[in-house]
Amino acid sequence: MTRTIPLLASLLLAACADPAAPPAPSRAASEQPDATPPSQPAETLPEVEGAPAPAVVEAPEERVRPVLVWGRDDEGLSYTWWVEREREGGWDVVGTTGVVVAIDGALHHWVVDEEPVATELDCELFETVPGTGEGTGARAFLERVDGGDRREVLAPAAAEARESAEWTESVRLLGSLGPYLFVERETYSYHCGAHGGTEHETFVWDARTGEPVELYDAGARAALERVMEPAAKQALADESDGESLLFGDEVHRTRVRPVFEPNGIVRMEHQWTGATCYACSDGEWGSYTVSTQLLTDELPPAVAPHAADIGDALRFLHGEVEGLVVGGVSKADPDARDAFEALPVEGC
Repeated sequence: MTRTIPLLASLLLAACADPAAPPAPSRAASEQPDATPPSQPAETLPEVEGAPAPAVVEAPEERVRPVLVWGRDDEGLSYTWWVEREREGGWDVVGTTGVVVAIDGALHHWVVDEEPVATELDCELFETVPGTGEGTGARAFLERVDGGDRREVLAPAAAEARESAEWTESVRLLGSLGPYLFVERETYSYHCGAHGGTEHETFVWDARTGEPVELYDAGARAALERVMEPAAKQALADESDGESLLFGDEVHRTRVRPVFEPNGIVRMEHQWTGATCYACSDGEWGSYTVSTQLLTDELPPAVAPHAADIGDALRFLHGEVEGLVVGGVSKADPDARDAFEALPVEGC
């Protein structure tokens, strides 16, 4: 286990040595160090008239529920922590490997399986020929930790793979907030040209309905475009000579995800993308695109309630886990604590 996650390492060692061992000592919120800014913050937009108004979130009067916080370390390894406020004011923390989210009180693992897909483009004949080759597809699931249902989030792009000579596909969870999963698929394909290319697609998936959703209505999207489009074009200007990296004058909003800052604030990151030359591409979206990421403080109304009452837990965890990059937060049912503690820990 990597030393860059000291809190998790101590928890996992305790779990391996003694299943009944208590979690690492908690520390009161007043003892936390000052929050530090993200290592690579996206550009922050100034307040502009006409931008969507911040969602007002009223904290419930009942006792704050425990939260599940999942994140990644510098090596890309994923972990999840159960973070719960103690009555004495400190924190009770239990950790496990992998990504776990709470949906309607039930705990679910995020799972991605690789599977073969047919590639049928023959570069000698330059036509599709069944049985020509085999690529790699990816299928994403949410799987209940108690062995219940396994819900498919994304299936391999088999039809697109079939029309290529080479195909490699991967799926990753960009972030999550409550039941909303921010999912990205990346594909590399080769179609018998001078070189292959990469493409991305993203969507927001509502785990309660099992369907993709649009977080912004037409009015909100128009406001975002009015505010962000000029800023995105400016951000894509080449710093060395002031010339734009864009081909043409069009940029499009291609990705959105929540960003959890060390100070406990949740913001939304919007990626804007435009066309460019192959050698100029930054790989963030396609082989002929360049992108920039802009942050806003306003949360979509659907996700805003799920960001309430999580700031203290985020600040505490950032103070304990070195190099933590939080990917998602969901509020857990206190009765699910035993099920979380029973999860197997990798390496034990």
